[in-house]
Amino acid sequence: IAAVNAAVAPFDAPRCVGTSVLNAGKQITVAFSDGSAFELHGLWLRDACRDPTVVSEQAGERYLDRISFSPEGHHSRGEVAEARLLGDGSDGSDGIEITWKDDPRLEGARSRFSNGFLRMYSSVVGKVLDGQRHHLRNKDFEWLRAYSGFANAPAPDLSLKKLWTNQGVDDVKDQFQHRDFATIVSSDSANLELMQAVMEHGVVILDNVPVADDSSVLMDFVNKCLGGMQKDPARDEPNWVIQRKAGAVSVSYAQERR
Repeated sequence: IAAVNAAVAPFDAPRCVGTSVLNAGKQITVAFSDGSAFELHGLWLRDACRDPTVVSEQAGERYLDRISFSPEGHHSRGEVAEARLLGDGSDGSDGIEITWKDDPRLEGARSRFSNGFLRMYSSVVGKVLDGQRHHLRNKDFEWLRAYSGFANAPAPDLSLKKLWTNQGVDDVKDQFQHRDFATIVSSDSANLELMQAVMEHGVVILDNVPVADDSSVLMDFVNKCLGGMQKDPARDEPNWVIQRKAGAVSVSYAQERR
């Protein structure tokens, strides 16, 4: 299953079927095949761009020398010189490509925004020009609203949570959720249900995980089914082994301090 992140919509998004530049490049319009159309601010697009020219693919962080604001005062105004439609996705390209006006931080580089990215965020940051604000499948992802990071996102509804209790402690009743490893890795729907179960219950135990002498099975599962592990961009390896170290101050490495 594709990871749901800032560059990928969690649904098959409508195609961009039209775009135009407004107000001397300060805004653009984007129309979609589902009949919706939005006005987006150029500065928001410039700041939200996830292209490899502005965001490190390995670390997932922005290049500080290419952000829209410069300590020297040479800020990007986020003004668009040209916005054009790309292909239908069959050649690996879809959405729109933007050419920026005088932008000292990008040195002529263009920015691309996929159909999914645009339709997902237009409903949040855009001005509705036509059609429905939200995608028809918006209700299917209600359980993710609290984790969107958007302004005014609500706290997780307790009705969507199954809080732990002390039931089952004395009689050794297993109150944890279990899922089959092979089922999860072979089914997109089972993968999505697993993520919902983790959000709802906090812990899910995977059964029948293949035995491995290293972290290869774990890493492959996390990368393909959970969107990867949080990683310190200063390190090459995505994870590390916590083991005892002589003279360590951190309780992670000095178990006797715990």
